[in-house]
Amino acid sequence: MLLKKLTISGFKSFADKVEIEFEKGVTGIIGPNGCGKSNLSDAIRWVIGEHNPRRLRGGVMQDMIFNGSANRPAAGMAEVSLLFDNPNGLLPISYREVSITRKLYRNGDSDYFINRTKCRLKDITDLFLDSGIGTNAYSMMEQGRVDMIVNAKPIQRREILEEAAGVSRFLHRKTEALRKLERTDTDLTRINDILSELQRQRRSLERQAKQAELAKKYRKTLIEVDYVLHTRKGKSLHDHLDKLTSRLKGLQAQLEMFQGQLREIRERKHALNTKMQEQDLINRKQRDAYSTATARLEQMEHHLHSLTERCAEYAQLQTRLLEECETDQKRIEEEQRRILQAEEQVVLLTEEIETLKNSILEQSEILSQVVQQSVTIETAGQEKQKAYLDIEHQITEKKNQQRLWEREKEHYTHRLEQVKKEQDHTAKEITLHNEKLNELTHELSQVDALVLEMQGQLETVRARLHTLTETESIAKTGLNACERRWQQAHSRWESLSELQAKLEGYDEGVRFLLRGGIGSNANLLGTLAEKIHVEPGYERAIEAALSSKLQAVLAQTDEAVLAAISKLQDEKKGRVSFLPLNATAGKEIAEVPAELSRFKPLSSLVQCEEAYLPFIKRLLDQIYLVNELTEAFPLRNLLPFGVKIVTPSGDIVENDGCITGGFSTGSQILNRASEISRLAETVQLLQEEKIKLEAHVQNVRKENSLLSAERDNVRQTLLEKQNRQRALRDELERTQKQLHRLNQTDQAYKTEEETLIRAIEAGSREEEHRSRQIEELNRNKDELEAVLNEFQTAIEEYREKRREIEERLAEQRMVKLEKSKDRERWSADIETVGRHLKELERGIEEKRHLAGQQEERRFETLQSIEESKNTITQLREDRNSLWKEVQENEEIHRGLRAEIQKIEEEENRNQDQYELIRKDKDTADQERMKYQVEEEYWRRQFEETYAVLDNREELERDERGDDELKEKSSFFRRRLEQLGLVNELAIEEYEEVRQRCDFLEEQKNDLEKSKADLLSTTKELHSTTVELFLKTFEQVKENFNHMFRRMFNGGRAELILLEGDPMEAGIEIEVQPPGKKLQSITLLSGGEKALVAIALLFAVYEIKPSPFCLLDEIDAPLDDNNIGRFTNLLRGFLDHSQFLIITHSKKTMEISDALYGVTMAEEGVSSVYSMQFNKSKTTQLPVPENERYEEMEPELEPVFEEVAV
Repeated sequence: MLLKKLTISGFKSFADKVEIEFEKGVTGIIGPNGCGKSNLSDAIRWVIGEHNPRRLRGGVMQDMIFNGSANRPAAGMAEVSLLFDNPNGLLPISYREVSITRKLYRNGDSDYFINRTKCRLKDITDLFLDSGIGTNAYSMMEQGRVDMIVNAKPIQRREILEEAAGVSRFLHRKTEALRKLERTDTDLTRINDILSELQRQRRSLERQAKQAELAKKYRKTLIEVDYVLHTRKGKSLHDHLDKLTSRLKGLQAQLEMFQGQLREIRERKHALNTKMQEQDLINRKQRDAYSTATARLEQMEHHLHSLTERCAEYAQLQTRLLEECETDQKRIEEEQRRILQAEEQVVLLTEEIETLKNSILEQSEILSQVVQQSVTIETAGQEKQKAYLDIEHQITEKKNQQRLWEREKEHYTHRLEQVKKEQDHTAKEITLHNEKLNELTHELSQVDALVLEMQGQLETVRARLHTLTETESIAKTGLNACERRWQQAHSRWESLSELQAKLEGYDEGVRFLLRGGIGSNANLLGTLAEKIHVEPGYERAIEAALSSKLQAVLAQTDEAVLAAISKLQDEKKGRVSFLPLNATAGKEIAEVPAELSRFKPLSSLVQCEEAYLPFIKRLLDQIYLVNELTEAFPLRNLLPFGVKIVTPSGDIVENDGCITGGFSTGSQILNRASEISRLAETVQLLQEEKIKLEAHVQNVRKENSLLSAERDNVRQTLLEKQNRQRALRDELERTQKQLHRLNQTDQAYKTEEETLIRAIEAGSREEEHRSRQIEELNRNKDELEAVLNEFQTAIEEYREKRREIEERLAEQRMVKLEKSKDRERWSADIETVGRHLKELERGIEEKRHLAGQQEERRFETLQSIEESKNTITQLREDRNSLWKEVQENEEIHRGLRAEIQKIEEEENRNQDQYELIRKDKDTADQERMKYQVEEEYWRRQFEETYAVLDNREELERDERGDDELKEKSSFFRRRLEQLGLVNELAIEEYEEVRQRCDFLEEQKNDLEKSKADLLSTTKELHSTTVELFLKTFEQVKENFNHMFRRMFNGGRAELILLEGDPMEAGIEIEVQPPGKKLQSITLLSGGEKALVAIALLFAVYEIKPSPFCLLDEIDAPLDDNNIGRFTNLLRGFLDHSQFLIITHSKKTMEISDALYGVTMAEEGVSSVYSMQFNKSKTTQLPVPENERYEEMEPELEPVFEEVAV
């Protein structure tokens, strides 16, 4: 079988669809860290069924879906497919090519496909069983897997060998068989429970079915009697209906007569109503005309009032406009005077401004000359000032150097004193540290010896604690087993006690009485079964002997019995047997034959309270117990009247020769009581045993706690000593470092002292030279200071003259500016007033025009007022005429209303007569309807109830009287009531339950047979797997030692199967590299652990090579020499397996037939490049700069070709 192709889309960092094709041999996968190489390994593991996200380096399964990047959104689905070439049928499927696909969606849903056909995860897992391929198989190995092999528990190392031995399929079948066996046990328990319940129902339904048959017979007879009575009642109803029909015909004729009279009256009333409606229409029209005239009159009066007010408004507006025109004319004259005054001011200000301009020009020329002279003198003064400042700066710098030297000299002197003191102090510190170093060395040697002693004590305590822990574990196991037995017995006791409390198994009437159906009655003492205790093994004999008397209720008096029976009859709760304790013994029996004296009476097997003992003896003294039924046959002819013989199995021989025997489950009442008693004793014994075991566990725990405390104390003391040991070593190291540092410090102080002395001597020489330079600079400074004073006096004179001229110029410019502003202000006033004059003139013209318009409007309004007055006079005359016509029509309307009222009174009298007759007719109709309903009910009841009768003609000829028939009907009804509620479906239900019981019995037999087959199968599978596993273990053990010697160039290695069941025992690994002692694998280095894991992998491969093997950076811990050994071993398996190797090693790349490079050119998205080796070429296509590998060896230079994905 060959892995041909891997297809990935949306899985982890592979956002785009990627297809990688594999050939035979070795396929290498390379790439920088973090680019997604291991995601290819995860994809293969995921598609073949891995469902633990942590094994795939994720938190939840949705982490497998591409989560987006800076430039790409998240994917909605992850899909991975593997394509296998299956020519030799290694996979149990009839296809040459097999495709396995897995899809995962964001909502958590998953789909699995085999050859594009949807399937289950279990189908994929089963497909790869015993093929060497699987999520936990030896064919999938990464660095974490190496650590798992090395550090795993021995039991976890079994997985590799189980897969190689080919027992995975057997173990899977065994697990399935055990699961089926568990389900079978569950089904058997459930069927037994159902059967028990159905058998109880079957007995109950059998009784109910018999009652239903009897009730059916009574009901049929009752129907026949009721049929005769029903037929006679139907004839009586028919006669009543005929009489009522004749009466209704007479009443109907009277109603028709009154209906004709009412029609004639209503026609006359209708004619008058029509006439009155016409008159109403005329009246409405006249009233509408009157209302219209009134409204028109009011409208014209309102219009006249409006016209009068409008005329007054026009007159007032005209007067106001004329007054405003006169006021505006006066304002125009005032504004014209203001304009003349402003023009005079503008001329005067213009002349003054011109005079000021001439004066400013003259002063500006004088100022320019003074400024030029001042600048010349100031320039010469500035040069002298600069020279003076340079000298002064040099003097200051020299003095600063003097002050700096004074401070430095003081510092050097002070530091020299400090250095001498520090040298003395350091010498003392060196002496002290030497002494401390000797003390620490001595104390450390003592602590080292004490730590070794404490470690020995700790190991001793740990060994004792381990022994005690095993003792505690054994004690706990015993306690848990005892608790389980106690829990089972207690649960069974509780269940039976609950059934006993619910009176399960007792008849309905007994449960009704004992649960308080007749209130609190101290005279009812309980059932006979509750009062007796039977010796174990004789319950069936007592049940057979007493039979139904076991459910009999014990009563103190006869009155209590009568009251209980009465209540049972009233509540219809069934029948109950009673045993009054005050009943006297019956007739004395004859003397018992001597042959029976050697047998025990049943009363000797029963225990009860003293008060019930005479009563029990009366019931059981006449019944004797024999061991076998055959012993009773010779005695049956000797039995006196009332004497019986019974066997322990419940067989009975009576004096009349009747023999009762066979199998019966019985009522289980006595068995239940006995079992409750036995279970109570068992629970008590188990409780005592549990208390003892708990005390033992507590004692062991206490001792364990004491040892743990001792271990903790020793451990704490050891920890303290080890801490002290580390502290002493740290302190010793610090002291040594400090001593070394002190020696260095002492040498530094000596060097510093010499340096300080040389610095003080050099500084003193420089200070003498600096003092001579300062004296010369002070002489030059005094000469320049006299020259600067002369320049300063001249500069001040020129500055004063310049200031006077500038002040005069500023004053003249300010006056000129104020005059210019005044001129501009007067000019603006002239323009503003001119615009105002024009507006006033336009306003006067408009107002005069409006006043003329108001005069015209007032004249037109006066004419409208006169016209309105004439119209109002005419409207008042028309309204008065209409009012007279309205009064005349109202009189006609009242006359018509009086005539209609007379006709309505006549109509009401006839209507009353009509209603009386109609009510009489309705009463007759209701009575007839009542009889019709009764007749219809009779007919329907007849059809429903008596249609099934096939002897109706014979019953109709019955000549018995009604009283006799009614008495017969009452008799059968009472019998049915005595039977109570009868389950009509009991007959069918009984048959269904019987058939179901038979069916369940067959199912039970099938399950028991299936259980036996499963037990046999599990035993056979276990023996097969043990044989295969042990055989494979020995082969792998031998191969492992051989492979280890090849990988390590010597040494030896061994696989050890721990004690116990071979299918549950762990596997331990012991190795001995060359030149080393035999040691545990956990003590090896990282590279050695990797070599051990590789040796074990190839040891398994020698027995059962996997079709393909995925190795994810397992060569990372190996150096070049060991990688060479690894690749040499790998070449030996290329004929049997296909290898996919994820690696960073050049040597591993050398053996690859093809290389795939995984890169991340786009941030967060992995892409794949193929690499085909061509040893004749040494060029390569460019790889992204940030993902370029180191130069490969020239003879293996690959040619990169980008895969089209």
